[in-house]
Amino acid sequence: NLNWQHPMDNGIVPVRESRPPREIRHVLCNSFGFGGNDSSLLLSKWQER
Repeated sequence: NLNWQHPMDNGIVPVRESRPPREIRHVLCNSFGFGGNDSSLLLSKWQER
């Protein structure tokens, strides 16, 4: 997407610049299987109180 010069005719506007990196605190992983065997795993960074 960063190298697109002209937007597509379907109205989608491409991303032309990237954002600076940010700290990752949460990660979500989804898995979809046959027969409805679906699962999600959410991991978060530990924070001391």
